[in-house]
Amino acid sequence: MDSALRRAFTLVEVLVAISIVAILVAILIVITRSSKSAAGLSACLSEIHQLGLAGRLYVDDYDQTFPPHVDRPIRDGEPTSDWPTWRDKVSPYLGSMLKCPQAAVAEDVPKSYLWGYAINDLVNRTLFESSAKTLVPKAASIVENPSDVVFFADCNLFDITLSSTDESRMHLVALVAVDLLKKYRHLPPASTRHNGGANYSLMDGSAKMIRPVQLKGKDGRFTFFIPRG
Repeated sequence: MDSALRRAFTLVEVLVAISIVAILVAILIVITRSSKSAAGLSACLSEIHQLGLAGRLYVDDYDQTFPPHVDRPIRDGEPTSDWPTWRDKVSPYLGSMLKCPQAAVAEDVPKSYLWGYAINDLVNRTLFESSAKTLVPKAASIVENPSDVVFFADCNLFDITLSSTDESRMHLVALVAVDLLKKYRHLPPASTRHNGGANYSLMDGSAKMIRPVQLKGKDGRFTFFIPRG
């Protein structure tokens, strides 16, 4: 009987040991994922900081005006994937093409949208001179609080616009050809890409990880909004 009890006790010990190993493996997996997430956050923050500085250099070189959202007027439903965009304007100030390492991108997304970063749509899009059929760049001077206003941000495709009908995505919406916008709407929101937040460069050249609650409502400090002018 003593021998049987010893065998039973040994079996219990084995099961306990297996459980402990399983717990340790689970903890290790969590730590590894957390480390990768932190590394992705840091790498992305560095890149979007570079992007913000490139945007500021463009502003300084072009009479204190923002880079245009696109190089020509947009008509509703017109494909825009091959048009020159703000990226073409700031690329000369960057050493290489930038892409957030944690961007969620569908396999068939056109290569022209594989940045994962976006420009604040309000820096240009609202100014369209219909008589001359040209886009008029907005002056940087309209930004009264540059440390609070978004310049560039994490995004799934390539642009930012504000939409009160798209709250679930926390104002990060791609403004591309209509068919592409609908096709890739299923991608996870970029606003929570990095530990519940996203990376943003601000108009003053700084870069921060900002959570959605900081971008909306009466308690939100940071904003996409700038005066129309």
